[in-house]
Amino acid sequence: MALLNYKTEGGQGGKRGHSNMEHWDYTEAIKEATRRRRRSQSKRIVESEFEEYINEEEFEVIYISLLDEGTAVWRPVLASPIRENVYLISDENTIPESEKWEFLPSDEVLCEGRAFEDQGKALVAIKKINTEQ
Repeated sequence: MALLNYKTEGGQGGKRGHSNMEHWDYTEAIKEATRRRRRSQSKRIVESEFEEYINEEEFEVIYISLLDEGTAVWRPVLASPIRENVYLISDENTIPESEKWEFLPSDEVLCEGRAFEDQGKALVAIKKINTEQ
């Protein structure tokens, strides 16, 4: 087996790194656009899964914060309105093993409207309502 004595074509390093990409300077913009597209796609998938529950019963979609994520991450969940701005998080929601939710199914939570950059305004759970008397 002989060693190559000449430089191989693109992708072998150089000033722009291994990829030899022309858009190296704006890679962060590409990453951000990809993140937004992925979040938007995930939202559509979750909402389509929730659609049958929303149409059949008195559920609405609210968002709860995920803990230990390093950045603000919101999970859409099914909830039943109890009174103005107070919702009961449905037991229909399943918590994935990889997530830690701020509020759990069966919790009553106070919600407020919050504007999201990429999806408009939505209801967000901000505080657990103490139901114990």
